Amino acid sequence: MSIYLKYKVYVYSHFEENLKQKKIFTLAEAANRMQIDKNVLAEWIEGKVVVPSVMTDRSEPCFDEGDLEQLAQILHLWEMGYSLLEMKKIAKKIGLPRPDKQKRKLRKVRHYLTVGELAERSDLNARTIKYWEERGIIEPTTRSEGGHRLYDENYVLFCSLIHDLQLFGYSLEEIKGAADLFRLYYEIHTGAYSGSEKQKLEGLGEMIEKIEGLFKRTDELTKEIERWKKLLKEKQTEIQAMIKRLSKKRDKGAAAAKAKSPS
Repeated sequence: MSIYLKYKVYVYSHFEENLKQKKIFTLAEAANRMQIDKNVLAEWIEGKVVVPSVMTDRSEPCFDEGDLEQLAQILHLWEMGYSLLEMKKIAKKIGLPRPDKQKRKLRKVRHYLTVGELAERSDLNARTIKYWEERGIIEPTTRSEGGHRLYDENYVLFCSLIHDLQLFGYSLEEIKGAADLFRLYYEIHTGAYSGSEKQKLEGLGEMIEKIEGLFKRTDELTKEIERWKKLLKEKQTEIQAMIKRLSKKRDKGAAAAKAKSPS
């Protein structure tokens, strides 16, 4: 069994587990979870009392479970009657207690794309992305609590790759294999892949083989494109010459008709 088939098994067994672990909440979902008005939550964000650790491409705030712990602390202060300014001072000077405070201190804000944003950035339509999902070619990085699909920014390149492979005449099954290898590469690159060094090397080696195969196919396509360009140029020259002859014939006929007509 090739490494991408082995990884395919890993992807689909690991994917559901990852979705369960990564709980993301939109502003409305987080407000509903905390049982507060979403406008109040938006005001806290604008006042920088709350700093979400997840953002979409259009800078729409989202929250993970760690953020909800912070919200619970702020909510407690708010219920005690503290103003927005007072809560901001407390958060800045004292900080809000949370179990993973040191760990979260080092985290960067994660940027995800909604399906609409991914389609726009990839110059595709949402239906195409949905179809690829139905065929198992791509999967969202995570989902919000309400089921909204969210994607890492690397999916922009990923979707461009899939689209190009289709143009190169790859079958959906071949594209699925390439997609699994792409995910493997990304997980190795980001340090998320938990496989052995041997598995990593096998996977990267197979990617090199696929890339070399793609080079060969693009070379063949380049030759075919050049052949068609030459053929089209020849036909274009022939058509232009034909138009010129017909135009002369038309003008000659018009002149003869004018000469015969009474003045």
